[in-house]
Amino acid sequence: VLVLQCFVRCCTARQELKKLKMGAKDLETVKKELERVKAELAAAKLAQGTTETLSPEENDKIEAERRALEEKVKQAQEEARQAKEEAMQAKEEASQAKEEARQAQE
Repeated sequence: VLVLQCFVRCCTARQELKKLKMGAKDLETVKKELERVKAELAAAKLAQGTTETLSPEENDKIEAERRALEEKVKQAQEEARQAKEEAMQAKEEASQAKEEARQAQE
């Protein structure tokens, strides 16, 4: 029974690790998107001189997009942190189950 528990916990830990890796990739994608938007904003500023020459609607639109991307980055960072904690906990549980199985066999 303990060996089976250990196997299940190891599988769970692997799944959590996969989720963590996927979350990290998602975070990188969001960061790249934020950098792209920042570059577009900088290009717009250079093309038109300053943000003062942009219409208020364009400024609002760009600012709203920037805020939305920053929120996505924060959310992705939080999800990655939570996934990492869950993976570490699952890993520890798996190692404990392995140790219990080893003790039970002795």
